[in-house]
Amino acid sequence: MRLEPIKTSPSLLGKIMSFAIKKTYGKAFISTQLIYNRISGMWWMMLITMRIEAKLEIERELALLIHTAASTANGCRFCADISRAQAVKERIGVQRFNALLEWEKSSVFTPAEKAALAYIEEINVSRNVCDATFALLKQHYSQQQIAAITVQNAIANFHNVINIPMDLTEDGLETMALETLALETRTR
Repeated sequence: MRLEPIKTSPSLLGKIMSFAIKKTYGKAFISTQLIYNRISGMWWMMLITMRIEAKLEIERELALLIHTAASTANGCRFCADISRAQAVKERIGVQRFNALLEWEKSSVFTPAEKAALAYIEEINVSRNVCDATFALLKQHYSQQQIAAITVQNAIANFHNVINIPMDLTEDGLETMALETLALETRTR
């Protein structure tokens, strides 16, 4: 970490959001303590991006796969950890997330998902997309869904660009989610 964490938000919204994050994930996100508690408008940005993501016309699992793939491609282990934790909490599982590094060869992804992952990879590597990749994407998704896939990737990149320079690594959120899930399963 390159900045000292500010444990308590100076803003009311930050205090409310910090409480919700701790309740959901078991701890505060370190990124909120480094950035959001210094620039309170970022809490509003978090709410806005959450609202946008909730309205995107793509399946939740695909949204999390995109976020994880983009974060992994960009080297943001912190963001990938959050996405994987969300997948565990939402009972999506991690098998497909574990296969993301070799998505082209993996049989766990549908042709449509592979088209979306090719699109995301090309964007994150070259910041552009060739006609063939876009044509393949259009074979599987509507224009509305392509816009949603593009926006989901942009949101992931937004978070990556904030967190990578702060030298954030995994925050243990996926591990905590897996432990919570295992405990819930044992107590049933």
